[in-house]
Amino acid sequence: MSTDESKPFDAFSKLMHQYRDAVNDDELGDAEATVHEIFAAAAEWCDQNPSPDFDLTLAAGRFEENADWVGAESAYRQIHLLPSLEPHTASKAYSDLASLYRLVNRHSDALRHARLATAAARPVAPSTFLVMMLRIEARCLIGYDHIDLARAVLDEALSIIGDDKAYDQMRASNLTLLAECDVHRGRHADAERILEEAFYLLQPLSRMKIAAGIHSDLSRWWSAAAKLRAARNDRDGAVTAWQEAVRLAKHVASLPHAESVYTKVTVADMLKGLADSLATCDFSDSAAAALADRTTILRALGIPDADAE
Repeated sequence: MSTDESKPFDAFSKLMHQYRDAVNDDELGDAEATVHEIFAAAAEWCDQNPSPDFDLTLAAGRFEENADWVGAESAYRQIHLLPSLEPHTASKAYSDLASLYRLVNRHSDALRHARLATAAARPVAPSTFLVMMLRIEARCLIGYDHIDLARAVLDEALSIIGDDKAYDQMRASNLTLLAECDVHRGRHADAERILEEAFYLLQPLSRMKIAAGIHSDLSRWWSAAAKLRAARNDRDGAVTAWQEAVRLAKHVASLPHAESVYTKVTVADMLKGLADSLATCDFSDSAAAALADRTTILRALGIPDADAE
């Protein structure tokens, strides 16, 4: 790589180190300001360095916004036909396909492509990219009740992360999924302990209001807490947790840089959890209202509602 070619990467690396230092020093105002700089630098770099894979990803996003799932699938698949495809690009395209297939309830295709994304990410540096793909695979496995396999995937992800404070958010999101596995297995005390650890890592970062990933992880944390409370017959506590999950999911979907079909569907998913929880407490009117909100979201997006079929 020439000196000129390395300049953008050096700039990104400097910003990432700046972000890590701010987080480590608990200077979250500085961290949030750095996030803005990273977004601006990324946008400028993409404008100045168009690439076929990025253009196809943008095209897929436009297809998704118009509920053209066939067009989105085709665009993502075309990325794998590009010459000299880098492993991280191939992995990202596989993970995007996995997300698309989950969206339209093609479960076996989603899991297969999540695993392809993980396999493609293994030679990629840094290894934290592999952690991202492992987390996606674990979510698919949990969604399809392959709990033991999900735990093995999460154990690998957590072993890669280690104890570096800079990756507290990544560690917390994987711990939340691990706790959800323990809820499925009836290991409630273990799930509670792991959730407490994850919340300890996430909560301080939540002061960064623009940090969509952090608030998304917190929303999923509350959904896992709701499932644990329901498993312990704490019905009122489960409702409260689902309400917080919905609130945070709505916040993420309202952020201009995070608004997408996927963040809106996450709101719908959290509303389904809330509705089911309300129904167990005999709050039938409130449950019906939550389901109506969910249906409105899905219909506006053109998403098939598997629960209504």
